[in-house]
Amino acid sequence: MGTISAKQHEQELEALLKSSRAVLKYSVFADAARAIFDSCKDAIGATAGYIALLSRDGTENEVLFLDAGGIPCTVDPSLPMPIRGLRERSYQTRTVVYENDFHSSKWMEFMPDGHVELSNVLFAPLIVEDRAVGLIGLANKPGGFTERDVQLAEMFGEHAAIALINSRTLEKLENSLTSIKIHEEQLSSIVETATDAIITINPNSKIVSWNKAAVNIFGYKTEEMIGLPLNIIIPERFQKRHHERLTEVVNGAHSTLIGNTIEIFAVNKDGMEFPIELSLSMWKKKEEIFFTGIIRDITSRKKAQEKIREQELDRIAMDRVAGINSLAAGIAHEINNPLGIISSSVGYVSKLTAKLSQAIGFWTDKDIPGPLKAQYEQLIAQLNIDQTTTSLNNKFDTIKRSITRIVNIVNSLRHIANLDMPDIEYVDVNKRLDEVIDVLNVESFRHIEFEKLYNTLPEIECSVGDINQCLLQIISNAIHAVGPMGKVVIRTAFNKEDGHINIEVRDYGHGMNKEVLQKAFHPFFTTKPVGTGTGIGLTITERIIKAHGGTIDIDSEEGKGTSVIIKLPVKRIT
Repeated sequence: MGTISAKQHEQELEALLKSSRAVLKYSVFADAARAIFDSCKDAIGATAGYIALLSRDGTENEVLFLDAGGIPCTVDPSLPMPIRGLRERSYQTRTVVYENDFHSSKWMEFMPDGHVELSNVLFAPLIVEDRAVGLIGLANKPGGFTERDVQLAEMFGEHAAIALINSRTLEKLENSLTSIKIHEEQLSSIVETATDAIITINPNSKIVSWNKAAVNIFGYKTEEMIGLPLNIIIPERFQKRHHERLTEVVNGAHSTLIGNTIEIFAVNKDGMEFPIELSLSMWKKKEEIFFTGIIRDITSRKKAQEKIREQELDRIAMDRVAGINSLAAGIAHEINNPLGIISSSVGYVSKLTAKLSQAIGFWTDKDIPGPLKAQYEQLIAQLNIDQTTTSLNNKFDTIKRSITRIVNIVNSLRHIANLDMPDIEYVDVNKRLDEVIDVLNVESFRHIEFEKLYNTLPEIECSVGDINQCLLQIISNAIHAVGPMGKVVIRTAFNKEDGHINIEVRDYGHGMNKEVLQKAFHPFFTTKPVGTGTGIGLTITERIIKAHGGTIDIDSEEGKGTSVIIKLPVKRIT
């Protein structure tokens, strides 16, 4: 639905008010129907149409009147119309339907000879007691019908339905004063039985109407609210802007809110904020401007959206764990084979070197003929066999230690990814922390000092891959915070009273300000450069910890560092 001009909106409101007045003015339905139809036709811009009621047996459309718009029609308008074609769809669905290319549509087959020529048509049902009992038919609108026309037609259809109810009621009660009172109560009940809050304010932002749904949504009784400023239900941070925009619009400024639907927050009687959907309209009574808002509490919708978001995060978490498993499996496969070859080759070369050293030194204490002995001693002096042997042995020891380190790293990766392990088991958190540190602190440019203040912990029952992922995320963040050189302190403890273990990872890095700290667990929020962080690591970590019945808290101060404190129950909570 496109944006309309203030003038057009005002004309539509005036037509609706005129139609409403017709409901009250005429006791005979045919008179009220004619007035409502004229208002509807003018507001929408159609040039022809009719109002008809459903016959008692429900098979025909009995026309009250027909406005052909000056186009010849040889069909007797008093004849009943069979319920078929597009009008049948409107009856069955109890909704407004329209066709803008009627000449080329399948509905043309139902047109009798001599009927008014139609370029486009629209039908709006009259709904009484959840049943379509009649139709407003409109035709031949220049440019065709729109979705806004659908909404307007629905409103005029409601007026016509109310007029029909009113007419039948007045007929039964013989136009008595009692029937007028009942009729007024019926009109009032339309607003009072609405599921959305309908609130009207005057130019001074004072409340002049407050329906039953508003009572249910906000908690204030109608008698409490009439005459009070609307600010009572507006969050404080929006009140100044509300006053400014209201003043501007009253003074003639254009508002993009009028005629549109927005999402914002409101405050109930208990002082609790909640999300609402607001549709705002402006109308005049004589020279005074009024604003009517239709308000829907969308708390349930937001919760449903949040649930969908959480499900998406679950999927991302599963994909991430699967990626880590795949990566660890690939590393183990790709490294272990060449690592075995290197290890065996180093051992073999070490043995050969020892034999070579033994062979060279064999003649040291032997009696060698004159010239050969001089040459031999010269070669031995140049080689410095003892020093060379010692140097080679040291190099072999260094290579063996490096191989052992690589093997430990690969094994740590396998543990972190939980390869070849059941998903749920009892694990030693201190040991897992060491494995994560081994994996994350292997880059040559890092010189991170880890101070491990471990206390004796009981093994905890957990989803191994998930907990490994959490520890990996927290320690990785700490390393990132301190840069290539820095200090990270890791403390663990066991609280016997509540049966939880505590893990604290403290870095002495750049820290976070209050604004960043508040968003730390928000999905897709990251302070890392583009391409180096996804912004979902802490979000997933928080969800995993909570799923285990634990808690995670962050304490940070800009320029002084950050502490992440995790508490996990020894017995996993499912």
